[in-house]
Amino acid sequence: MQVVSDYAAKTISVNNGKLNSTVDVFDSCGRLMHSSLINSDRQLIQTANWPSGIYHLSVQTGNSRSVTKLFVN
Repeated sequence: MQVVSDYAAKTISVNNGKLNSTVDVFDSCGRLMHSSLINSDRQLIQTANWPSGIYHLSVQTGNSRSVTKLFVN
């Protein structure tokens, strides 16, 4: 899994390489900010309306889960 933040475009790109994965993004208080099903190699998440801060991105495929810390500016 590769996660790339584009601060200028206000997006996060999730390159998972596996279809039918679930991606969830939580803020530092545990509130769900985004949830979607990955149906392609690359998923773009818009962050323009999110406050600056630290977020946790979780990608689940079957029984496997990967969590990454993100910074949104």
